[in-house]
Amino acid sequence: MRIVKSVRVKEDLWEGIRAFSKESGKNISNIVEESVEEYLGKRTKFKAVEKLQQMPGISLGGKPVSRKEIYEGRY
Repeated sequence: MRIVKSVRVKEDLWEGIRAFSKESGKNISNIVEESVEEYLGKRTKFKAVEKLQQMPGISLGGKPVSRKEIYEGRY
């Protein structure tokens, strides 16, 4: 774990974090950590989906096959 000495935060956002901290009984550092982890997780998932959508279709014997047809019935 790394200690960060200062982070610039908009005043209204800071007030919201402080209020949430008091309501939930959590430390501000825990709230920020959870929020960043959630944001990075969503971002990673979004990039993975975007990569799959950009993949070209596969051609087998002259007939194009889509990803949907390949993975159909697996889930």
